[in-house]
Amino acid sequence: MVIVNANLPPETLRRLEKLTDRAVLLPEAKKLPRALAAHPDMLVHVSPKGLICAPEVYPALRSAGVPAVPGEVDPGAKYPDDIRFNCFCINGALICNETHTDGAVLAFYRERGMRVIDCRQGYASCSALRLPDGVITADTRVAAACEEAGAEVLRIVPGGIRLEGYDYGFIGGCGGIIAGKLALFGDPATHPDGARIAAFAKARGVEVVPLCDGVLTDYGGIIDI
Repeated sequence: MVIVNANLPPETLRRLEKLTDRAVLLPEAKKLPRALAAHPDMLVHVSPKGLICAPEVYPALRSAGVPAVPGEVDPGAKYPDDIRFNCFCINGALICNETHTDGAVLAFYRERGMRVIDCRQGYASCSALRLPDGVITADTRVAAACEEAGAEVLRIVPGGIRLEGYDYGFIGGCGGIIAGKLALFGDPATHPDGARIAAFAKARGVEVVPLCDGVLTDYGGIIDI
């Protein structure tokens, strides 16, 4: 089972469904900008023990049989209120903008004595494409935080990623790991560092599977449950 943006193009969704038994389409949040409103990396945090999500999408996930708990507050319309769930865990450490991360997420890690690494990049999850034992990012702050957590990092050049309504998107929103494969919204060969991305994945025994043709596109990533 995976969680993805409800606004994925039909052909992309068809290719995705060949890799998983079920795709749960995440509904749009009311306050987020239209282009980001159904992005999983804006609305759902994946903790080591399960999902913590924006309260407004919790009923839809629960109805779909997705194990999740609601956070404290829904994302707001503008930065920094929109980044409450835009954080991720790597090597047992939470990478986040600590000041603006949802209280339920922070409490999960603090109550268990787990590390919280503060990162000034508020869109931390958007900026990081996670692979087994590695992270791909164009953001120097996210890269430094991941290295502090003991992860190997591939630093790529910014840009080369499409996001509707914006000048560019983020690599973390371009896909995710499904059944040991790196599924991407687009062809990595279109990116200036496409060959390095493919090599980084191959070195970890991960096959790259494009879900659509053309330039890499940010749809908010893929959450594999």
